[in-house]
This record gives sequence, structure tokens and C-alpha cells, in this order.
Amino acid sequence: GKVRPMSRLTADVEAAGPGEPVVLRIAGVLDAGSAPVLHEALTRSLCDEPEIVVLDFREVSRAAESAIADLIALADRAWAWPGATVVIGGAPAALSAVLSIAGAAGNLPSFPSVSAAIAGAVAIRASAAARGEPPRLRLGLSPVDSAAATARRLVDRAVAQWGLPALRDTARLVVTELVSNAVRH
Repeated sequence: GKVRPMSRLTADVEAAGPGEPVVLRIAGVLDAGSAPVLHEALTRSLCDEPEIVVLDFREVSRAAESAIADLIALADRAWAWPGATVVIGGAPAALSAVLSIAGAAGNLPSFPSVSAAIAGAVAIRASAAARGEPPRLRLGLSPVDSAAATARRLVDRAVAQWGLPALRDTARLVVTELVSNAVRH
């Protein structure tokens, strides 16, 4: 679906099936005024909890360093929850230089094409798994009544992803108590 254009940027989400990478096709100028369009599109795509999100930057004509810094922070949050690897594909050479200057290489890697970005994200995830790094699942919760239910969904996802279904009930009980107490007090 299309995200409303704001300023001079558009973001189209390429529909992906379960377990497939999500590709966000970004076009226009990325700056402080247009960054909310990309933020909204990326946040919406993360609701489906994809493992990989590729930002297709082939049609991005210019990007402000401050907007890239915000994007890096958003990619870090995507890794924290829902555990998605966010990468950039197809950025023109001038834009790749801005990405490099902004320090995106470590937290928001860029690849020459969308297909290379998908392959790179798969390699990043495989490398983390080979090093024995468990997927990180963290979630910021607001102090509202629904917080415990949100935390239980994260527990369900974690035990399934980590192949530990026997821990599900106990983990749900613990997280419910912890979150409920935190909300209450």
C-alpha cells in the first residue's frame, strides 16, 4: 500500500508473504520534513514482524545526514523489536557517501541492489546465529492495561522462534506478573 506523500518523499510497500523480506520503495528527497513518511512506512511494515526489511533507495535523489541518523535509530529499534534486520538497497553513489558519513555502515548497511541487500541481510542474520547470538527481542511498553497482553505476544513469538515451546506457559505467567506490577505501580 501507499503511504501518504509528505513533503517530497513517497514510500510504497511491496507486498510480501509470510517469512519473505519486506521491500519499501522510497522515492524523492529524504530530509527532516519528509522523514515522517519513511518512519510511518517502516513502522507499519514492522507490525507484521518481518525478519528482513529492505529500503529500496534507487529513487531517492537526496538525503539529509540528520534524516539518516534518525533512520539509523529506527533500524536499531527494529532490531530490538521485532528483531528485524533493516538494510538499504540500490542507493546511488552520492547517497551512499552520505550514508557512510552518517555512520550507517554498521547499523544500517547499504548494498548496490535490492537483491544484494536481501542476500546481505540473510548473511547478517546467519552470521549472528553462527556466533551464537540469540535473536534480541525487546519491547518498550506504555503503562496501559493492554501492556501485559502485548508482552505475552512477544513471549509467544520468542519461545516459538527459539524452539522452546515448553517454556511458554511459565514465561507468559512471569511476564504477565512483571508487566502488570510495573503498570500498577
